Amino acid sequence: MAIMGFRETKQRVIQALRTGQFEHEVRANDSISEKNDLYAGRVTVEEVVQMLLACNGRQYKTAPHHQMPCDVHIFSPNHRAARWYVKVYFLSELPADPDLPALETLGYDTIFISVHPSEHA
Repeated sequence: MAIMGFRETKQRVIQALRTGQFEHEVRANDSISEKNDLYAGRVTVEEVVQMLLACNGRQYKTAPHHQMPCDVHIFSPNHRAARWYVKVYFLSELPADPDLPALETLGYDTIFISVHPSEHA
């Protein structure tokens, strides 16, 4: 798969939000509601869309996922007078695995790891 740039990645995440075709990464220690304000309902889908629309290329980077063989896309927009982190990855960027269901049957590709304000002032 070709490497996506900032604009394509941003549009892909926004499209997933607008269509509801996304999921949240479940963590073994159940910290999902602590670090994922979208999952917990503390921010709305539309607020996250607006954060991403306001985000520029200097507020974006990628880093390896800690447990999966893919990149995490990290957006760091300003929202509510704070720096936020929106971290996602795409299932389609994982190596093919015959033991997993096809993306077409899942109905989503975008996985949110976290959506939260920075812990640093």
